[in-house]
Amino acid sequence: MNQTILEFLYGLASNNSWLAAPAVFSAVYLPYLIILSLAVGAVFSKNKKFRRQVIFSFAITFALWFLVFLFKEFFPTPRPFEVLSNIVPLFPHFPDSAFPSGHATFFGALAAALFFLDNKRLGLWLGLAAVLIVVGRVATGVHWPADVIAGLLIGSIGAWVSVKLVSPRSLPQGN
Repeated sequence: MNQTILEFLYGLASNNSWLAAPAVFSAVYLPYLIILSLAVGAVFSKNKKFRRQVIFSFAITFALWFLVFLFKEFFPTPRPFEVLSNIVPLFPHFPDSAFPSGHATFFGALAAALFFLDNKRLGLWLGLAAVLIVVGRVATGVHWPADVIAGLLIGSIGAWVSVKLVSPRSLPQGN
C-alpha cells in the first residue's frame, strides 16, 4: 500500500509538468514561506497574545523536530529513490533517513500547537498547508506515505501533549 500510493502520486507529478511545479513548490518552497510569514507576522504584530502563541508554537515544533532528528540518526530508513529504481526525486535531495518525515513533524506540530493555543483559524490553515507539503514530499519521490503520516501524527500529538503540559495560562499575559 505504501509503495502503491507513492508510485501513484509520483506518477502524477513526474508525468505531468503542470503538476510537477506545484508539487516541488509545496515540498520545497512552501515550508520556507510559511516560516518566514509567521516569523515576520509575530515580530511586527501588536497583538502580544499572537506573538506568544507563535513563539510557543515554534518552541514546541523545534523540540519535536529535534526528537525526530535524533530518532532518524539511530534508526535510519531509506528514502524511496534509494530503494526503487523507477523513482528519481523531482528536486535534488540527500539520501538521509526518511522515517518519520521531519517536514511533516514540523508542520503538523506547528498547525496543531496554534490550533490548541486557541488560534483555530490559523491552525486550520496551517493544517491544510501541512497536507500540501506532505503530499508534495511524497509526489516528488523523497518520502514514503508512511513517513509523512507518522510525522504528522508525532507532530500533532506531541503539540497537543505539550500544550496540555504547559498551560497557556502559565505563559506571560498581555494584549
